[in-house]
Amino acid sequence: MKKLLFTLTFVLAAMTATAQQFIVGDLTYKVTDDQNMKVSLVDGKGATGNLVIPSSVTNENVIYTVTEIGSRAFEGAAITDVTIPASIAKINTYAFLNTNNLAKITISDSDALIEFVTSNSRSFGSAAKEVYYGRNVNRTGNNAGDPMFN
Repeated sequence: MKKLLFTLTFVLAAMTATAQQFIVGDLTYKVTDDQNMKVSLVDGKGATGNLVIPSSVTNENVIYTVTEIGSRAFEGAAITDVTIPASIAKINTYAFLNTNNLAKITISDSDALIEFVTSNSRSFGSAAKEVYYGRNVNRTGNNAGDPMFN
């Protein structure tokens, strides 16, 4: 009986510790901060055409701020243009890998510091022909000054 209670407690704790994920349109989000209502965009592989990433999303009547784009979130997506909102503070490795139709990336005006995990080119993939940084966008991380994206 003690073993069963321990096992049930462990399973329930593990389920609670797992980050909540939800889907809005073609995009999947993962809650990264319950207290401050922040999410990471973790899967947008089904997105097509011109994509405007929202600065906030609503799930179960809770409004979350989109603050991060996860690793490989758009890998292979058929997007042609993407606009990244000022709320994004981190773009992870290979976020736009193999997005062969991606011609333009625009990062909205922001006073925020955007962290690129690894180089900008690895975050954006090699297909993007143009990257526009909004007014006051600051970059940090490995190769944040990559001349390909100045």
